[in-house]
Amino acid sequence: MKDTEIVEKIEEFSEFLSIGTAISDMVRWLGWVFVKGLAFIVDGLEKVTDEVLLVKQFFQNPEIATFVDTIRPFLYILLAFSLLYTGYLLIFQKKFDREGIAMNLFIALAIVVALSQGMGKANEFTDGAINAINTSELYDEGEGSLSDNIISRQLTDLLEFDKKDWETTELDPPNTLPLSMIAHLSVTEKLDAKRDELELTPEGRDIVSHKLTWSITEKELVELEDSTLMPWTNEFYYRYNINWLTLLTTLAVMAFTLFSIAYKLARLSFELTFNYILALLVAPADIHDGQKTKKIMQSILNTFLVIILIFLSMKIYMIGTAYVAAELDGLAYLIALIAFSVAVIDGPNIVERLFGIDAGLKNGWGVLAGAYAGGKLISGAGGAAMNTMSRFRGSGSSEEENGQGEKLAGRQNKNGAATENATSPNDSAKKGGLRPAWLAVKFPLI
Repeated sequence: MKDTEIVEKIEEFSEFLSIGTAISDMVRWLGWVFVKGLAFIVDGLEKVTDEVLLVKQFFQNPEIATFVDTIRPFLYILLAFSLLYTGYLLIFQKKFDREGIAMNLFIALAIVVALSQGMGKANEFTDGAINAINTSELYDEGEGSLSDNIISRQLTDLLEFDKKDWETTELDPPNTLPLSMIAHLSVTEKLDAKRDELELTPEGRDIVSHKLTWSITEKELVELEDSTLMPWTNEFYYRYNINWLTLLTTLAVMAFTLFSIAYKLARLSFELTFNYILALLVAPADIHDGQKTKKIMQSILNTFLVIILIFLSMKIYMIGTAYVAAELDGLAYLIALIAFSVAVIDGPNIVERLFGIDAGLKNGWGVLAGAYAGGKLISGAGGAAMNTMSRFRGSGSSEEENGQGEKLAGRQNKNGAATENATSPNDSAKKGGLRPAWLAVKFPLI
C-alpha cells in the first residue's frame, strides 16, 4: 500500500487501533480482572432467580405443616370463644350484621381445613403462568452464558477488519470467537505483523506495522518500534478492542437487577408463609366481623399475582434490553439500559395501586442503601473505639504524671511547712487566688 493509503486507513480505524505498552498492559489486565469478576457474579445470579422461586413453596415445608398441626387445637379453642362472643353480640347489639355471620363461619372453617390445599393449587397455577412467560436468555446466541454474550458484543477483533480488507468499520458481529473462548482469551494479545499464524493480508501487515506522528508542520507515517536487542520497547497494536465503560456498566447493572429480583422473590415467599399462618390464627377469631380475614386472604392472593407480574416485568425487560443492544451503542445504549433497569427496580406503579404490593424491586435500593449505612456505622464505631482507646491511654499517662508531681510537691511541702503556716489567710488568698473571709461576709454575691 502507498503511504497515503496507510495514513487514511490508520485514521479511519484509529478508534480500534491502540498501541500496547507495559503500563497499558497492566491497566488492561486489571480491567479484565474486574470484567471477569462481574461476569462471575452475573453468571451466578442468572439461574438464582429460578432457584429462589422454589422458596415460594416454603409454606408447604414439612416443619411448617408440623407447626400448624401443633397449633390446630388452639384454633378450635379460638373458634369456640369467637362463637361465644358472636352470640353475645347477637343478643345485645341491635345493629350487628347477622347476615354475614354464616358466611364468616364458613370461610373460617374452610381456611382452617383447606387453606394449605388451596394455596398449593394457587402455587401450581403460578408455576404454569411463569412457564408461559419464561424469561429466556438475554441473547439467543449459542450455548454461552449471559456474561459471555455481553462480553462478546462489546469486544471487537481487529482480524475481522483484515478479513474484510479494511473496507469498513462496521462489523456485525464484531468478532467470530466461540462463546466458550471468551473467558479464556488474552486481553493483552498483540498484532505482530511477523506472526504467520495470524494470516494477515499484505494491506493488514502494512497498517498494523505503522503509526502516525506529528512533526513540526505535518503528519508523518513511521514504523512501529521493533527491536531484537530491547524487545520490551517493541510496539504492537492490541488485537482486541474493548468498550470498557459499556461492558463494565452493563455487567454491573445486570448483576444488581438480577440480585434485586432474587431478593424480592425470597421476601415475598416469606410473607406468603407468614400470611398463611396468620390466616389460620385470625380466621377463627374473626367470625363476628370477617374483615381482617378478608384482608389476609387478599394479601395471599395478591402475593401470587405479584410473583407472576415480576416475571412478566422481567420478560419485557429481557426483550427490551436485547432490543436496545441491537439498535443502540455507546452512550445511548448505556442510558437506555440504565433506564430499563431502573424501571424494573421501581416497578409499575399501577400494580402497586391495584394490589397494594410493590411489583417492582424497590427493596434492592433499600438493601444497597442499608449496606452503605451499615458500612458507615461500622467505620464510625471503629473510629470512636480508637478515639476512646487513645483518650484512655492519654488519661493513664496524665495520671502517672500527676502522681509524680504530687510526690514532688509533697517533698517540697515538708521542707517549707513552717513558712506556709506563718503566712496569713489574706496573703495566702492573694497568692492562691482565693477570696478573703471578710469579703465573703460583706459581699456574699461576689
